[in-house]
Amino acid sequence: MRTIAGLMLLPVCVAVAWAEAPAPLPVKLFEQRTEGERSPLANVRVLIGSRFATTDSAGVALFEGIPAGSYRLSVEQPDYQRLVQQIQLPEGARQALDLTLTPAATAQWSGRVESVGAGVPVAGVSLVLTPLAVASALSGTAHTVSSWDGRFEINDLPVGRYQLHATAPGYLAYSRALDVVASDNSRQAVYEAPQIDGVALDLCREWGQNCGKPAADLFCRRQGFLEAGDLRVEKDTPPTRIITSNALCESGGCDRISWINCVGDLQQQVLQLQPESTRVAQSLEVVDRVTGRAIAGARVTLAENWPNGVIAEAVSDSAGRLRFPALQIGDANPLDGAGRVQISRRRVTARVEATNYE
Repeated sequence: MRTIAGLMLLPVCVAVAWAEAPAPLPVKLFEQRTEGERSPLANVRVLIGSRFATTDSAGVALFEGIPAGSYRLSVEQPDYQRLVQQIQLPEGARQALDLTLTPAATAQWSGRVESVGAGVPVAGVSLVLTPLAVASALSGTAHTVSSWDGRFEINDLPVGRYQLHATAPGYLAYSRALDVVASDNSRQAVYEAPQIDGVALDLCREWGQNCGKPAADLFCRRQGFLEAGDLRVEKDTPPTRIITSNALCESGGCDRISWINCVGDLQQQVLQLQPESTRVAQSLEVVDRVTGRAIAGARVTLAENWPNGVIAEAVSDSAGRLRFPALQIGDANPLDGAGRVQISRRRVTARVEATNYE
């Protein structure tokens, strides 16, 4: 018997479903102006998920091929506040997104650093501002150092909340959160013929450098304003005085600032640093150098460098002994308003005065 193997073919129907391609998504980007009007922003990168597109001259960024779903949209453009929002893209046709960027406000952060107790300026203090909550797209750590008079200044700092950390040799570290806010420019004052010590204000902040607005800004800050909104200049009108050095310019080419409109409220920070110190006690005995006998009633004055920087005074008892129970020693020893020091170095001068002794 022969076995015949056969192949049976069955018809198969295959259904193919064609998925509709995601519709394009136009994103319109505008700038919010102070007058309430909006204008399109060109050459700005818009990010949706991991995809990005750049706005054209009409302020439109076109995204194509993005599947339906939820995405994070963000725009981070220098000089504007950061824009972040969650969007839901549907299937099929998509309406254009209309977005508005708000210009980032900036402020001048300035002030001075003082020593606690003495109230004297502290130079060379490192001041670091770390952003905590800053809306500006362009923000980061800011750093400055206090000058010889304890003053510091950071210009064009984005407004918001920062963590301040201040350090200086001989002082305890200082740290706190603070808010940098925009100045109130409604405060204004006009200065006709501004002068420095009775002489016309020179056009330059330093000799031959930083001329015009920098010199006018510094003049306004000394009057308690933020900056100079406008100024006028008279050329070749000596004598004038340089605002930073107080030097006189008496040559024929000296230019003066003849009129300034100062604007804004200068927000001066006063930071007080605590000197780092250790409490010690010191006992002394006053005796006659020839006989070795104790001297009672001798007055002993400790000073950094007599007669400057007096630290403490005491009088010897009947046994010639005296004690300074609460001296403070440390690296920072500023003079207070009375010419005394609250904190001294380890090595000091002792002045001894006694009746019938030279």
